[in-house]
Amino acid sequence: MIREVVRSRRGLYEVLSRALSDFLKRYSPRKALLNSIIKALGSVRVHGIEVSLNWGRDRPLLTELFREFDGVSGSVDVGFVIVIDEAQRLGGSLGIEVWSAVAHAYDFLGNIKFIISGSEVVS
Repeated sequence: MIREVVRSRRGLYEVLSRALSDFLKRYSPRKALLNSIIKALGSVRVHGIEVSLNWGRDRPLLTELFREFDGVSGSVDVGFVIVIDEAQRLGGSLGIEVWSAVAHAYDFLGNIKFIISGSEVVS
């Protein structure tokens, strides 16, 4: 699990890159996962087992990433869980982008799960 405050799109994609790298290290025998993600998302670069997602103009949309994670996790029978901690801090245009992608995944993707948590009460 990665626990850090994300304040920018670049920060979000860096966190996702590290999480995906950790996932691939754990399931490296599952070559189908890696190959499928690379084929679907041309902006994914793999260095050994480290993954770097493009976060600039050519970045994949979060919905595309989630759809690919969902499809591949289903094909290799490995659950994929995304944890969003301190969710109350995710606001602005980045928050809209993230929450829209989460809502889409919740409605249409069956193999990806989300855990949303926070420690602040907003009134």
